[in-house]
Amino acid sequence: IIVIGLLIADLFIAVPTMTVTLLAGYFLGPMGGALSAGAGMILAGVIGYVISHKIGRVVLYRIITDDQRLLEMEDVFSRYGMVVLMICRAIPILPEVSCCLAGVTRMKFGRFGLAYLIGTVPYVIVCSWFGSQSSLANPMPAIWGAAGVSLVMWMCWFFLIRHHRSQSRKVAEHKGGSISG
Repeated sequence: IIVIGLLIADLFIAVPTMTVTLLAGYFLGPMGGALSAGAGMILAGVIGYVISHKIGRVVLYRIITDDQRLLEMEDVFSRYGMVVLMICRAIPILPEVSCCLAGVTRMKFGRFGLAYLIGTVPYVIVCSWFGSQSSLANPMPAIWGAAGVSLVMWMCWFFLIRHHRSQSRKVAEHKGGSISG
């Protein structure tokens, strides 16, 4: 219940989800840790989606105050929403923003749920397992696991953003070329 509560609270205040998931695996074992962390993250995502679906952009402005960053995230989400939800664990705050963007943009709940589950379930299983393999005497499995998961997720996000910016430049060049031509 504590793990679930902390992860739901992450929608409203910054909670280190990976640390909570690793500790859930350590204290509850790989299965209990994954189930509790998964339940908390999924409930937080659904709550963010539902609130944003009903209220709209106001919720996003509470999470991200930088207008330029929010516009870029909205643009990325409008093109690659399913992929963003699958890799949203790559960067802090991105899971919350992604769920809220899904609600604001009126993404179908089934699509949202599928993509969010694809990204969240493996994440909680892997992190819980690494946490369960650690001990106070040997915390290295959790440390290496956290580093590995973070690196893989960050690389996915990096390549998505790189692809998005490349496509945006091509579109801008094409529009600029057609005007002068």
